Amino acid sequence: MKKIALLTLFSTALLVSAPLVSFADETASSSDINILADDDPVVPVDPVDPVDPVDPVDPVDPVDPVDPVDPVDPVDPVDPVDPTEPSEPTEPSEPTEPTEPTEPTEPTEPVEPTEPSKPVDTNPIENPVSTDTGVVIVAVEDSKPIIQLADGTTQKVEASEIGATVQNDGTVAVTGNDGKMKVLPQTGEKETIALSIAGIFMTLTGGFSLFRLNKRDRAKS
Repeated sequence: MKKIALLTLFSTALLVSAPLVSFADETASSSDINILADDDPVVPVDPVDPVDPVDPVDPVDPVDPVDPVDPVDPVDPVDPVDPTEPSEPTEPSEPTEPTEPTEPTEPTEPVEPTEPSKPVDTNPIENPVSTDTGVVIVAVEDSKPIIQLADGTTQKVEASEIGATVQNDGTVAVTGNDGKMKVLPQTGEKETIALSIAGIFMTLTGGFSLFRLNKRDRAKS
């Protein structure tokens, strides 16, 4: 038992002395190393604020592919139109010279009518006949009607000119304004002369009245 106890103590002493020997060797070897110390003091760095965590981005839905567009047929080029040549300007026409005004003619004084002769019968026919065409027949001579004009004068015309017809006995048949057929007898040369005188008388009377009216207007002015 004593041998075992001694052996145990000896073993323990060996175990304890072994690290001490190695530490002494390390100390002796480290004495030859020169340690270079930095003379400048180290500036302390400010602590950095922690970065907030970024929220994760939602994934983007994939885009549906676009159907390809059918190619458009090319348009045939249009032939260029030839430019039209400008028309030559027309020369302006020369202005016409104004015509000189004509001097007004002096009015002629009406001739004073002569004293009319005694009135004669102006109705060779008992009653002048008005035809359906508006013609007034006052006499018949040589189967030709004598008509009265608007100015009071008379004129011999052919029966056919006024729509009348000559009968076998020389009389003239014509349709009156009442629609009835009228037969006009021959009146002769004397009646025709008297009728002409009556027309002249009526013309002179109208001229005399016009002369008096003009003379009165001049006296007022």
